[in-house]
Amino acid sequence: MNFAWRYEQLVSLLKPFAPCWTQSVLHYWPACRDALPDDWWQPLLDWPLDAMHQLDDVLAGAMEIPEGLDMPPGLRRFWEAVRPLVQFPRSPSAIPLSETQTLRMTAKKQHEIAAILPFLVERNEALGVKRAVDLGGGVGHLARTLATELRLPLVSIDRNADLQNMGRALLQKLRMTDVPLEFVNGEMQSARQDALDPYFEGDCLSVGLHTCGPLAWAHLKKSQRSRAVLNFGCCYDRMDVTRDCQQSAWARQHPLPWTSFALFLATRGRRRSLEELAMQERVNTWRLALHLFLQEEGLAAGFLAVGDAPRAIYAQSFADYAADRFRFLQLDFAARAGKADGYIMRSDVARSMREFFVINVVRNVFARPLEVLLLLDRALWMEEQGHRVELRQFFDHSVSPRNLGLFATFKNA
Repeated sequence: MNFAWRYEQLVSLLKPFAPCWTQSVLHYWPACRDALPDDWWQPLLDWPLDAMHQLDDVLAGAMEIPEGLDMPPGLRRFWEAVRPLVQFPRSPSAIPLSETQTLRMTAKKQHEIAAILPFLVERNEALGVKRAVDLGGGVGHLARTLATELRLPLVSIDRNADLQNMGRALLQKLRMTDVPLEFVNGEMQSARQDALDPYFEGDCLSVGLHTCGPLAWAHLKKSQRSRAVLNFGCCYDRMDVTRDCQQSAWARQHPLPWTSFALFLATRGRRRSLEELAMQERVNTWRLALHLFLQEEGLAAGFLAVGDAPRAIYAQSFADYAADRFRFLQLDFAARAGKADGYIMRSDVARSMREFFVINVVRNVFARPLEVLLLLDRALWMEEQGHRVELRQFFDHSVSPRNLGLFATFKNA
């Protein structure tokens, strides 16, 4: 797979729209709106919520366009150009897990482990690894399953001792005390760690299922003395744009203006229910209306942080919401209550609120490409170290949106 070509193509597609995806829509309203072509979003202003929900699904996961969804032509052309660049080979069919294996597992975790298993069983036979380590293993569901299916000694590393104690108790409950699984308490760091590093060296398979933020880089780099590594990233918004982005030489030759807002957008891929989208519309648009109201009242020249309102307040009126946030800001609301009461009914405010909601949905077309660029950077860096690298889709997007796994076999293997 030509990772460099994909990276270059995605960069060329995203760069022209950087003013939109590098900024927060609220912080830079209406600049983010103006950074998008009118024909991407103006036709959507009259769409009902159920149609917007379908569009949200398509953009969040680069899914097929449902029949009858008339996506605006400009947006559709961009989506069609991006979609093949963010799709990757699927892993082998999932292996069904037994009732014993899935005890106390969430449905999401069951789905992930069932998808990872056949791939690792197949690759383990070729690699001939003698042991495996699971980073961030928590209760040890993945490690316990791999130990029995791969017939390998497993070490599960996690910083949460309580979760590990739960894992030990679960082994007792399942009468699996003979399973070669060791729980090691510790927190991985990029620097040398004499207590943890030896677990990632030698004839070892190293697995990190959803390593948050910069932990993914630490895992990939620390595993280079293993035979192979399988890593899934997540929580990209926890990364440092100056340290954790564009580490490969190819990425530095094709730079992008990464920001914290762009990293947050890269985590957006989760599908939302119609009810969740409706709630998100109210939360977002009321926040914009408050932003505009504060500016009109001369209380904020630009963006002003107002904290998170109680969820219950959104079942009340905008004036109730505004009063709650004014209390949080320690501002006098009584003199402005009359203005706030009908504020969102004003035609100019209602128009801005609708545009704001639509732009937030349309902007999600950049989420998956940004995520893929982060993963391609990791794959390219690994290749530059001389390793053999694959990127594959393991999970169904509807169940586990951070579904792309990076698998590398090392030059010493």
